[in-house]
Amino acid sequence: MDKEIGSIRAFVDGTPDLIAAERDVLVASLEKELGVALSDVDRQRVETIAALLAERQRIFEDVDTLRAVLLEDVKRESVAATMALEAVVARQSQLFVAEAQGLIDLAFWRALILLSAGLVGLAVVLRLSRTPKTS
Repeated sequence: MDKEIGSIRAFVDGTPDLIAAERDVLVASLEKELGVALSDVDRQRVETIAALLAERQRIFEDVDTLRAVLLEDVKRESVAATMALEAVVARQSQLFVAEAQGLIDLAFWRALILLSAGLVGLAVVLRLSRTPKTS
């Protein structure tokens, strides 16, 4: 029995060293797992940032493309609007010139009629003033 007690005593005396050794193994294993997990998280973080940067670059490129298309559309519409406005101005100018020519012709004819009436009236007055008065 002394042998058994001695072996139990040896086991109990060695237990703290055994627990410490097992604890060291467990801590080392946990540190290794933690290192792997942190490394994995860091790798995923770097990949996520790279993906976000690439997506941001694509968005900027798309915005630049859309801006160029929009500016081209605005330029094309501006040219079309300018041409349409020039056509309206040209039509209105032609109408104005035609109207002005009609008014000038009318004024000329009225002046000619008034001048003719004035000349006829002058001729009548001269004729009446040259005829002897009989009374």
